[in-house]
Amino acid sequence: MRVQIVTPTPQSEEIYKVVEEYRKMARPGTIISAVALDESVPPDADPTDPYVLPAILQRIQESERDGADAVIINCMEDPGLDAGRQLVDIPIIGPAQAAFHTAAMLGYKFSVLFPLDSPFYVQKLVEHYGLIHKLASVRILKASLELLATDRPASIESLVQSSLEAITEDGAHVIVPACTYTTGMAAEVQRRLEALGHRVPVIDPGLLAVRTAEAWVDLGIAASKRTYPRPLGITQPYW
Repeated sequence: MRVQIVTPTPQSEEIYKVVEEYRKMARPGTIISAVALDESVPPDADPTDPYVLPAILQRIQESERDGADAVIINCMEDPGLDAGRQLVDIPIIGPAQAAFHTAAMLGYKFSVLFPLDSPFYVQKLVEHYGLIHKLASVRILKASLELLATDRPASIESLVQSSLEAITEDGAHVIVPACTYTTGMAAEVQRRLEALGHRVPVIDPGLLAVRTAEAWVDLGIAASKRTYPRPLGITQPYW
């Protein structure tokens, strides 16, 4: 199967890193490819900004047209997830949705570790997915996005410290790092927490997104068209 990663930024020079990271997590035989947005999108635009949405949806549609079996939106804010599911028939996976629902199954309450200043968007997203009653807290990581992308040891240390605060102060039973830059770090964070006496799952959203995409393709399932119907007035597969 072929899984396409849609990175909702125009930073095409980072694509090879995205492909390399996701290939490490995929099963043998799964082909990983990735695509960035058109360079007309400002490089510092937030993927959730409304004017970025058409560019994301274009890449999702192109992925299906070009033969992808599933798409992963490479952002923990899941931009374009609902609208993308309306426009295509293949599985579209949002790492946040997959991670939050899995966290809800694994423990009583989960905490989200977020690298930006405001927890509001994460709280709204958890509420949108019907899981606000399972949210223990949103902890703001001391590590910046730049640090998460460039300094793995410092990033893991920041994740461990924020996880300890979420566990001991907020009552978290499961930890969800809310940034795809943390892909590949969850196992080490979980090991460090267990060594400190806290046996709690730490979810790797990127890894979970890949395994979810593979499972949905294997099962021949995708999002319900009763929930995500084709938009009115759009009859052709691509527009």
